[in-house]
Amino acid sequence: MVCVFDVFADDEDESGFKKPPDNFRSPFWKHYKVKMDGKKVIEYKCLLCGPEVAAKCFCGNTSNLRTHLAHCHKDALVDIKAVQLCEDTAADASSASQCKKGSIDAMLPQPSAAQRDRLHKKISLWLVRRGRPLYLPEKDEEFRDIFREIFKGGYVPPSYQIVIDQVLALSADGRAKVKAALAELKAEGILPSIGGEGPTPSVWL
Repeated sequence: MVCVFDVFADDEDESGFKKPPDNFRSPFWKHYKVKMDGKKVIEYKCLLCGPEVAAKCFCGNTSNLRTHLAHCHKDALVDIKAVQLCEDTAADASSASQCKKGSIDAMLPQPSAAQRDRLHKKISLWLVRRGRPLYLPEKDEEFRDIFREIFKGGYVPPSYQIVIDQVLALSADGRAKVKAALAELKAEGILPSIGGEGPTPSVWL
């Protein structure tokens, strides 16, 4: 979410409301304008609600600011929490500064390589079992949008080549399982015969 003050002018309006001073450190303030008496805030307005919403009296802390965002503008609150998480987990000051710039890729933890590989495998398996085109994760924007929304940019669905590699790996694993199962049956004195045009055994996938 783009900070409102990055879009709209922060000059004092005709009602006396203006951008909060820079020394107001709470991240909630970026979605509000304030009316001040000297250095004291007396009223505030939510910029996300629009100009028709009445101003509210300031109670001396930011709890009401947060509560309003939680009830009326949940996306804004999620963005704030993501930035805070990014800053708390940043490796150095340079990385933390990227969080404040609002980079969505920096705002949320990235999945590990092992987690990414498991997701690639799950998607590839789903494509095969459901008979979907193997290029779907790379070419279908609606499909990709689902993962953008869920992971907020932290995970990109596999390319066509990655899907092919996953399917080949799954097939090799399936063949190994079939051979192992046949070997066990043979060891027990059973000689199975697999033929016909029936469905692929589930052990393959």
